[in-house]
Amino acid sequence: MTYGTRHALLEPAESSRGFDLIFIIGFIVILSIALMGKLVAWDWRTWFPGAEGQGSLIPSVRAAVYTFMSHLS
Repeated sequence: MTYGTRHALLEPAESSRGFDLIFIIGFIVILSIALMGKLVAWDWRTWFPGAEGQGSLIPSVRAAVYTFMSHLS
C-alpha cells in the first residue's frame, strides 16, 4: 500500500515536467517567429483566413466572423 501511494504522488511531477518542457519549447518557437516577423516587417495579416489585408480592426473582425460563420452552415 505504501508503494502505491508513493508512486501515485510522484506521477504528477513527472507529467508536469513534460508539460513544462513542451510549453517552453512552443513559447520559444512562437516568440522567435514573432521577433523575426517584427524585425523583417513581414505582412502577417494576410496569413490568416478572412483578414484580406485589412488595415483596420473592425473590418478584419467582421471578415473573420463571416469566414467562421460560413464554416458553421
